[in-house]
Amino acid sequence: MASTAPEPRDRDGSVRMDVTSIAAACADLDRTLHAERERQYPAWVYRAISAAIDDACFEVEEVNLGGGGDCPPQAWAVIRYLLLLAGERVVRPSSSFEAHDVLFRLSELLLGRGCAIDPESGATVAPLRGYAA
Repeated sequence: MASTAPEPRDRDGSVRMDVTSIAAACADLDRTLHAERERQYPAWVYRAISAAIDDACFEVEEVNLGGGGDCPPQAWAVIRYLLLLAGERVVRPSSSFEAHDVLFRLSELLLGRGCAIDPESGATVAPLRGYAA
């Protein structure tokens, strides 16, 4: 049952928000996102996809540290599967650098994790969800 108490308002008539109500709204949003993720993928499937993406990223990063090259075969197998899972067109990345970008995009798309990158500086402006900054 909804509360019938009037909402606290500022002098200009706008609804007053305090830290507690903002934190509660954020917690509600987190619970909703978690429930949706669980609906899409049970926890064990989420962990399996996450681990596959992490392993493929490590493999691609090793190639990139060596100057780059073709997308490694095992990473390509993971990317191919994830593209199918996401309902996207299956196209092999043309390089290890592109493979890394595709893995990050699929991680955000399928698992809701990722980070925001400032296009000007290339700096990370928001941490991966679930990780400390």
